[in-house]
Amino acid sequence: LDVMIELYHRNIWNDAKTVNVITTACSSPVTKIVVTGVKFFLTEGQKSEDDEDSSDSESEGTALRQMMVSKQVNKKGKKREKKIAKALQVLKKQKKKHKLHPQANFSALYLINDPQEFAERLLKKLETCREKFDVRLLLMNLISRLIGVHKMFYFDT
Repeated sequence: LDVMIELYHRNIWNDAKTVNVITTACSSPVTKIVVTGVKFFLTEGQKSEDDEDSSDSESEGTALRQMMVSKQVNKKGKKREKKIAKALQVLKKQKKKHKLHPQANFSALYLINDPQEFAERLLKKLETCREKFDVRLLLMNLISRLIGVHKMFYFDT
């Protein structure tokens, strides 16, 4: 489950099939697996955006610093200056491109095949479980988010 979640966050397995496998993990009898699956749906959008932003800014910053140091230390010449200027332009162009076209980060809640049935399963699990209060609170939070995102009604049967 942890591997699937990590691959989803890295945008390798970011399809509906992966999300639906993680939904089946939320109905597991093992508490740790349930908590991992529920936390994936509740905090999924925040982790991947922060990781991408920090890694991009760090790599651009180190590349820029490296070019400036090499400009000061290495032998001077017109050819070398042109090379550094071109590399700076490429970096600026990439930075501008990322700002103009941010990657769409679809929430995993939208990829669930049958959100109504998933919410009903979670609610049934919540009614019958004798877990810690924190686990029940996580389940309630996920159910409320599912109902809010999909604008669902719960029919008491």
